Amino acid sequence: MLDSSHYAMLEVKEKVLRYMACQKYLGKNYGAVMLLAGPPGVGKTSIAVSIAKAMGRPCVKISLAGVSDALFLRGTQTVFNNAKPGRIVDALVHGKSFCPLILLDEIDKMGSSIEHGCPENVLLDILDSDRSKFVDNYLGFPLDLSNVIFVATTNSLEPLSPILQDRLDIVELPPYTIRDKKQIVKGYIWPKLIKEYQIEQVDIEEDAIEELIALCPEEGVRDLERICRKICESVISLYQLGVNPPADIASGRAHIVRWTMVLRRPKRSVDLQKCAVEVCHAIA
Repeated sequence: MLDSSHYAMLEVKEKVLRYMACQKYLGKNYGAVMLLAGPPGVGKTSIAVSIAKAMGRPCVKISLAGVSDALFLRGTQTVFNNAKPGRIVDALVHGKSFCPLILLDEIDKMGSSIEHGCPENVLLDILDSDRSKFVDNYLGFPLDLSNVIFVATTNSLEPLSPILQDRLDIVELPPYTIRDKKQIVKGYIWPKLIKEYQIEQVDIEEDAIEELIALCPEEGVRDLERICRKICESVISLYQLGVNPPADIASGRAHIVRWTMVLRRPKRSVDLQKCAVEVCHAIA
């Protein structure tokens, strides 16, 4: 399953598969919580979703970016107005299961609060080896989280305390090389998008891919997919205006630069025809 959705990263896939095998065989939480560490756009979130899918569990994402309140995870007591359970209990409710995969996203971007405590301390309690006695302030009784799989993601390890890092099984995802990006566009991004937009007859040339990669110097492929998606949207716009674009997206830096200049403009309805004409000239 990982091979069908993620290119390369053989060492990472091996670690993930070992982790999944032990979880499935033992039927309970195994070892430390997996932490996927790497730059934006390298596939951390999609790996967690693939793990949940392979294990037949619902995947519930909890974004911790900017969270500086321990009550966000722990919940508030019923004596207060607007009391509500924490996000861990919410995840069990939304996942409709006591054994979901909970994705703790961007744990490196958590903050802290003198008044409401540090959310990292709650994480240390949640990620403890014995998760059978987690108490949410709203419920007031212990919950058994021993069947819940937690996977965390981070862009950097530096903001994480040594104590928190010690509770995690760190799997580092390397940035993609230019060769990797070419294969990802050809084998993953473009086939997925042309199927999604139902334009299977439109192909993209290899030197055009190289120019797109040059315009997206990020370590991941998020911007690259975004531009490819805009290309597909513009092809659809041409079809709607009765203009048939060529079967191959034209290559060459001048053409690709014109592509991206047109695609990055705000899409207003009054500009649609002009945009379509410019795109048509760019790919002719």
